[in-house]
Amino acid sequence: MFNVMLCERAKPFNNESHIAETKLDGERNIFIIDKKNKKLIIQNRDGLDKTISYPEFDNIFDYVNCDRCVVDGELVGGEGKSIDFYNPLFSRRTHIGSRIRAEQLAKIYPLNFIVFDILELNTQNLTQKPLMERKKILREIVIDNNRVKVIDFVNGDKAVDFYTDRLEKGFEGIVLKKINSTYENKRSPNWIKCKPLDYEIVKVLSFKETSGWGSWGALITEMGDVALETEVKKDEYFRRAKLGEVKIEVRFQELTPDRKFRFPKLNKFIG
Repeated sequence: MFNVMLCERAKPFNNESHIAETKLDGERNIFIIDKKNKKLIIQNRDGLDKTISYPEFDNIFDYVNCDRCVVDGELVGGEGKSIDFYNPLFSRRTHIGSRIRAEQLAKIYPLNFIVFDILELNTQNLTQKPLMERKKILREIVIDNNRVKVIDFVNGDKAVDFYTDRLEKGFEGIVLKKINSTYENKRSPNWIKCKPLDYEIVKVLSFKETSGWGSWGALITEMGDVALETEVKKDEYFRRAKLGEVKIEVRFQELTPDRKFRFPKLNKFIG
């Protein structure tokens, strides 16, 4: 299992010590490509083997110049814009577990894999090499085609204009990456995602218990459930609920077509 490197979040900025890539809206995956033995493993960010779901990549061996490599990227519908992510066919593709059904859907709505990093090459671990060296190796290894492509980037001193351009063209935003960063297998400030945030004040309809380690329940609203992330927030909700109606300010990435929060966070209680 490979642990993917994750981003911190910040506003876009210009800095020549970084590069800027398009922030794609899709499903993060690691491709373990063993060309010598004609074996492919597709692993999602949670470490689950999803190979059976994506038959359109069965011939990926034709597009790599190595015996074996491990690459990181995003599975997307179309170009990887937000509108592609919300296509119901995209959701069906990423949640299927039947090989027969996957083959049928792949003919109707094939996905693309946009590669942005390489972790291993012919058993050599590349994670400690600087980003730009990994980028150079990646370009030499992966042959762009109609199904698999290496992502483009611009110099970080043009990041703010690039961010505006990406939003205008329907993408989520950008990712800024330090040119000398290693691949850290964890969340790191060396990779920064920049995308808009919105805020909305909503009334809490009720509280519900949730399972899992570190869970303090969730607040139900007309625009979706909002998790209580600490015991302090849970106690504060019940204190306010005894006094009457509770309103909260929710921070979220965007609204879905049916006006539900996407990636909501409780920003603060109102009043």
